[in-house]
Amino acid sequence: HTPRGAMEPATPPELSPLVDENEGVEARPDVPYRRFGVLSVAVLSLGAALVFVGHSAGASSAVASLRGLLRLTSIFLPPDRGQVLSDHSDDVFDTSDVSSDKVWKKLATELQNATGWPPAKLLHDGENCWSPCGNTSGDCAWCGIGNACCRYQAAFDPPECDGATFKETRWHTCVVPAKPHTVKHWGQDCFLHCQGKSGYCDWCGEGNACCRKETALMDARECHHAVVFPRNRRYMCVATTGLCPLGMSSDGHGGCKKPESSPLLNFYMYQAAGPTTRSHLNLSDNPGSLGGTLWYLHNDIVTYCPRRYGIDRIKRFLITMKASDSLYSKTRRNFDTYTSFVKAKCQEADCANKHWKKWGYNPGCRYVDAQKQFAYYPDAIWYSLPGVCPSEDYNSKSTACIAAEPGGMCERPDGTDTCTWSAAPAGEVYLDELSGIPDYEAFCLGGGFEYDLVSDAGIGNSFWNLKLDAAAGQERVHRVHQLFSKKYPSMPGSLGRHPCDAEE
Repeated sequence: HTPRGAMEPATPPELSPLVDENEGVEARPDVPYRRFGVLSVAVLSLGAALVFVGHSAGASSAVASLRGLLRLTSIFLPPDRGQVLSDHSDDVFDTSDVSSDKVWKKLATELQNATGWPPAKLLHDGENCWSPCGNTSGDCAWCGIGNACCRYQAAFDPPECDGATFKETRWHTCVVPAKPHTVKHWGQDCFLHCQGKSGYCDWCGEGNACCRKETALMDARECHHAVVFPRNRRYMCVATTGLCPLGMSSDGHGGCKKPESSPLLNFYMYQAAGPTTRSHLNLSDNPGSLGGTLWYLHNDIVTYCPRRYGIDRIKRFLITMKASDSLYSKTRRNFDTYTSFVKAKCQEADCANKHWKKWGYNPGCRYVDAQKQFAYYPDAIWYSLPGVCPSEDYNSKSTACIAAEPGGMCERPDGTDTCTWSAAPAGEVYLDELSGIPDYEAFCLGGGFEYDLVSDAGIGNSFWNLKLDAAAGQERVHRVHQLFSKKYPSMPGSLGRHPCDAEE
């Protein structure tokens, strides 16, 4: 099938897309429809789809990932416990002769200790907790610190009720949550419970805030940096990165400032991928923020059936980065300007002198479609990660080139010119899962399209409808976060942090 509508793909040809079109099964519009062998695709995908991220990364990569995860998890914890967790993250793991299973089990233990888990002894077991808990469900001290007031199979109870064991099913009763939840009362209206004001609120869990998406910039300052709103048009409990944006610190007078040396940053990047896309970002790549990745998919991929380049999933990576002293000391920026890579080769003329020799091998970034003329997604950003021998493509990276151009990837970024970033696999979700297509091959053969440019809607599917609608774009972002949380419950579904200061 050719694309629906006359508009050309929105991605400028000089910019590398978020997938290397030479990887995966290619499905171009000028060739006949190619039947994908469902079984063969399933076999190729099964390992990546079902194996937990720590297993796919291997022990050493998993350790690096978990160290970063412990650091980034500290942003969701009260300052005292979060700082302790961050300060000692390097001491948590013995990297010698350790399996990924052991590493992930130890991570769970550390997270439980850091978040005050497990809860206190359950109180008032079997009693009706609705009135004593303020006529609302969820976290409730009356049930014992860390326990919750929940009803069996209640549709609107918050996540701390999910998976709990119930002895009494006739009313709301005290239960022990099945797992720790840093943000309490997620999805419930918090305004009255937080004394009718926005900002930090213990009802939402220590260190979290009661904020409303539409008025966040007018609410308390901690709401300016809130993380992922579960619903629109209501005050909701949300995690917040604090009073200052990522990469900045308080100036002691109510404002924010950039630190004297480059900070260590942790956040997620995403990549549109196919069954045979490499699982690691070690050879120079162009991933994106979630908004940037969805923007690319919406404009260039799902307008074809089958999708272009065999793309069928979104991969997620946990990024740890620290800008080189060469870059930060002179510019106070954490990112270099964006660089396009094709087959892991820099596409700019004289890349070395413009980037690596001048600043070191730093991640770069750029905002995509800032005016939101082609698709409405928040924080649509593309990143560039310079790996080994970025001046040559996959097939030409000689030993000599790798030695001369080592790139910026390393296990523990320290701000030297050749050690500025690390990337650990953090899961993947399938586009069929997102859009609710049970049989993609049959969908295409039956005339379906995920997105038709002319009607601004799908044919036989509605997930990608309304490309320029802000609420629809935010809902797609939220759906991806939900799916990642469901598939990888031990990791934060979203960090709400997509930094880019290269264009400041």
